[in-house]
Amino acid sequence: MSWALVACNKKETEKVEGTQDSAMVQTVLPILNTIVLPEELGECSCKMAASETDFKEGKLLYADDYGNTAYLKINGEDFVFTLDESFDLENFDRKLENEKYLLHIVHQNEKSHDGIHTYRGQIKLVDKKTNSTSVIPVYAECGCAS
Repeated sequence: MSWALVACNKKETEKVEGTQDSAMVQTVLPILNTIVLPEELGECSCKMAASETDFKEGKLLYADDYGNTAYLKINGEDFVFTLDESFDLENFDRKLENEKYLLHIVHQNEKSHDGIHTYRGQIKLVDKKTNSTSVIPVYAECGCAS
């Protein structure tokens, strides 16, 4: 059996050969989209963007309320993840999961100033149904607004 992969517009297409009728299976890679900050977020939060420039422009990919709830938009659909574990502010490592996706967020503290922690790292996003994986570099700031 041979496999052919063709990537176009962030989609993977697998062609399975070996029968008279070739089967085409199309898999969409999980993509994080820009979110609108929810009103429920409050003063203490952790926010992430693809770069420091995107962060300053408000193009956020992730936000959480520093305790219970994380907000993301994946492939155009809004998701709320429940946070069920604490994390270390020095070495941020968190796994989140719902019925469709698994997220693994890892980054290291770059600096802290006036109660705001700055991080650089990545989000690994896995579609649980297709096992398609995206790794997104992120810039993050976590803390409480004064």
